[in-house]
Amino acid sequence: MSNGRLIADRIRQAVAGIDLETRISQPVGIVTLSGGVAELCPGESADDLIGRADEALCRAKQGGRNRIESALTPPAPRP
Repeated sequence: MSNGRLIADRIRQAVAGIDLETRISQPVGIVTLSGGVAELCPGESADDLIGRADEALCRAKQGGRNRIESALTPPAPRP
């Protein structure tokens, strides 16, 4: 597991452990956090990086929420 994914998962676990019922006056139900993590690849644009992270986030939500997914590595550019 990448360092980015480990850190994101620790944040997810910390958020899940917060009792919002005692911090605000309105009931909020169960709090969860889903995330997508991507690592910048050589020659990759910022837009491509963000797009891959967004795809990973969508997979996390579709996979049952309250989870972190890593982005798929893009194919190597052809010479």
